[in-house]
Amino acid sequence: GETLLVWGEQGVGDEVMFAGLLPALAPPVVVECDPRLVALFARSFPAFQVVARRDPPAPEAAAAAFQCPSGSLMGPATPTGRPYLTADPARVAALRARRAGRRAIGLAWHTGNRKRGPEQNIRLEQLAPLLARPGVAAVSLQYGDHAAAIAALRRDTGLELTVEADIDPWTDLDGFAAQIASLDLVITIDNSTAHFAGALGVPTIVLLPPVPDWRWQLDRDDTPWYGSVRLFRRRTGESWDAAIARLAARINGYANFGSAADADAL
Repeated sequence: GETLLVWGEQGVGDEVMFAGLLPALAPPVVVECDPRLVALFARSFPAFQVVARRDPPAPEAAAAAFQCPSGSLMGPATPTGRPYLTADPARVAALRARRAGRRAIGLAWHTGNRKRGPEQNIRLEQLAPLLARPGVAAVSLQYGDHAAAIAALRRDTGLELTVEADIDPWTDLDGFAAQIASLDLVITIDNSTAHFAGALGVPTIVLLPPVPDWRWQLDRDDTPWYGSVRLFRRRTGESWDAAIARLAARINGYANFGSAADADAL
């Protein structure tokens, strides 16, 4: 009957990933998270009280009898692979309506992580072979200003990558979740996009370097964290261009773009 405070730690992607352990808990629970996640978490975990992380802490957080960082829930709780985030259904429907029935693929290619970014980041033009699909809308999920790279992609390849300017993937994380949930497929490097897409249950391909972050493990193309995610690994000594050509040869043969069967085919 005592209240447990679970507080988010590390980056936004980590907070989203470890939130997959919350359904194993019984209320009363207070979840303290990045302020940008409050609306999304409150909708997704209605049995818990969700408050923004601040200094001094919110009264609900300060009054809890026990506390635990979210990553330390591992052990008592384990990932299930089932979706656990719920996007705003009205925003999802509005975003889908913009595409007039076209299937849509979302793309993220850059992380600002100074430690792992140089190994993980991919130049946008290198991803062009994954976008050359007739009748498919390509949508940018990338935070930050990448207008020059998007313009160069259009100029050099004729491919259009839509930027939905009313959604900021850095500040409007509830809108970002709705944007991802409105898509048929997400292709992303290892950044927060991978965690949002997996937690929402959207079919997702995560592009990984030969030695990835610990959470993606080794020698497997699935992950216990997210059932809808497939891992595509660049081989040791292989360039990103060669790896993406290898992936393009596989996904361009899909019969039903973005379907569960397609994800399993990876």
